[in-house]
Amino acid sequence: MLLVVGNLTIDEVIIRGIRRVQAGGAALYTSIAAAKKGLRVDVISKVGYNYPKEQLDEIGALGINPSGVKILQDAPTTRFLLDYSGDERRLSLLERCSPIEPQDLQNVRFEAVHIAPVFDDVPAETVLDLSEQCSFLSLDPQGYVRRVTQNGIVEPKAWFDAQVLSRISVFKSSTEELRWITGLRNPWKGLERIRESGPEVVVATWGRRGALMLAYENRYNIPAFPAQPIDPTGAGDAFIGGFLSQYLRCQDALWSASVGASLASFLIETQGCRINASVEDIHERANWVRKRIERL
Repeated sequence: MLLVVGNLTIDEVIIRGIRRVQAGGAALYTSIAAAKKGLRVDVISKVGYNYPKEQLDEIGALGINPSGVKILQDAPTTRFLLDYSGDERRLSLLERCSPIEPQDLQNVRFEAVHIAPVFDDVPAETVLDLSEQCSFLSLDPQGYVRRVTQNGIVEPKAWFDAQVLSRISVFKSSTEELRWITGLRNPWKGLERIRESGPEVVVATWGRRGALMLAYENRYNIPAFPAQPIDPTGAGDAFIGGFLSQYLRCQDALWSASVGASLASFLIETQGCRINASVEDIHERANWVRKRIERL
């Protein structure tokens, strides 16, 4: 059983000149990937008065328990614009919901929790409170490594919280985020710095290059499955969702990373937060990845 904590969002996505409005947020992508592999997933989140009720019904139909999603009548849902028209994605924050505070976690009792902020929506106090209640914490810090300019453009910012990192068992960021967190350009050195802070497994996703991972005192290069991308949104979130779906069962970091890479490949081959694949399909791609993992 996994609890995912982070605000759900409404995303406006522009790809090849076409604008789509779809449900989003790291918590949603992570949860869908983990549930796809049969893990029971609960979500704690805050959304606003404008979040589609039918989306919560769809989340429940996917095997995810949305009862921890609090709908605020005096605030909007966090809303992003993701523009893929240029060489790199341009991210803008259009609206922002309230953060998830420690008092929103009454009677939370889960063995495993994944922290998935999108923009300072899971404060350090909330993470520390969760660490007192749960034995296993995973973190994707993307929402901590962001600031907003006056015109709403989201840009990276430095972040490093030794106290938070000391409570984390599994850490996953992108290689770019890793550089802003550690101040180190060499991703392996950055991963080492994170591991020295506490996490037992440290992963940095690297787009089409796959991912880098430190586990069992070794370095591993995790290849990306050669997918045909349609919408790259949420690939890293699907990776960690797939990873956790296996790691919480078997503690095998290599197989877990293979399943994560497989689920990420299926996600980017669809529009929006969907994974159209059977368990057999997922395992087929995961086996392809596992055979090509390099120990460095």
